[in-house]
Amino acid sequence: MKRWFITGACFAVQACGAAAVPPPPSEEAKAAVPAAPGPAPTAPTEAETPAPDVVAEESAEVREPGLAACRIVEQRYDTPRGGGLRVRASEPPFAKLLAAPATLVLAQGTSPDAAVAVVDVPELVLRGVLRREDVHLHAASPTLLGGFAMPRSDTDLSFVVGENGAVRVKLDVSARFATPGVVEQSLACDELAASDRAYDARKHLSGGRRLTWARVPSGTSLSPEAGGVAAATFNSEEEVEVLERRATHARVLLDLGEFLAVGWVPNKALGRVAKPPSQLGVGYGTGHGTLGSRVQRYACVKDLPLYVYARGERTRVGTLRPRAVFHKAPGEAPGLVPLFLVSQGWLSTAADALLALDAADFEHCNPYR
Repeated sequence: MKRWFITGACFAVQACGAAAVPPPPSEEAKAAVPAAPGPAPTAPTEAETPAPDVVAEESAEVREPGLAACRIVEQRYDTPRGGGLRVRASEPPFAKLLAAPATLVLAQGTSPDAAVAVVDVPELVLRGVLRREDVHLHAASPTLLGGFAMPRSDTDLSFVVGENGAVRVKLDVSARFATPGVVEQSLACDELAASDRAYDARKHLSGGRRLTWARVPSGTSLSPEAGGVAAATFNSEEEVEVLERRATHARVLLDLGEFLAVGWVPNKALGRVAKPPSQLGVGYGTGHGTLGSRVQRYACVKDLPLYVYARGERTRVGTLRPRAVFHKAPGEAPGLVPLFLVSQGWLSTAADALLALDAADFEHCNPYR
């Protein structure tokens, strides 16, 4: 458990008057005045005994990154399979989000705590850490990476590093290209999404037209411009679709499922295709519940800290607001009152984690009818 220590300090302030200070006595005057006997030394009284430092212990708390690279707002965000919200990157998830209205605050740098997901709704604020491998980013609109690779709207782009106002992402293209094996590129915040924005990458490139087919041999270079510097090199013979032909070069399209490769190749590299190929296709409990008529519901009169209790540790993960309705949940959490939230279908808590209020704070909550 993180501990925050508040150490008290005592400051002495000396007041200075405006009157003139008399000169110090001469050495002769000092000798003529006998020294008065000083008081006998006494032990310090209880009131004079210095007070010990004041130590206040607080729960650990999930906070937004101090330096944010991007804030990505999603109306329906799902945490990835196998991932979820954590109190820190090294801990198992305490909850999952299912079509939740969430903001992903991506951290600058390469910390394992790559992001914090924040749900801010009228009933509560909930925060949870997302590990780097749990941050699944997507292109928000049709975007070329490396000058030749266009991801589909649901393709995961790996989080490499958070920058100021951008995130560097990567896409593995090694299955069909000798060079590069991986494409890396910095994308601005508004070019990124944390959920599928459902754009049609193929239609964006082809215009919905029916295209002719051709064959290109292994080792053929793919360039962003006709006759330009190669952006990629095919590692095998491929059957491609022809988007456009010019005097010496043709612009071709290769549909690889997760992404589409597009660029220019020499006309002399194109061969015939006898038959066009077929097209490529593209342990938790609940933190909420349906209430029976006999279950007592509660609501609180003011904002209260919301905690998660897991593996013997309590961590603040947000704020419970007066509009939240809940009932007590079974489970042992020292000093806490475990709870189930009502009508928050976007939240699913882990079987070994409890959302809870501090027992003292529960005094501010009343039966809800």
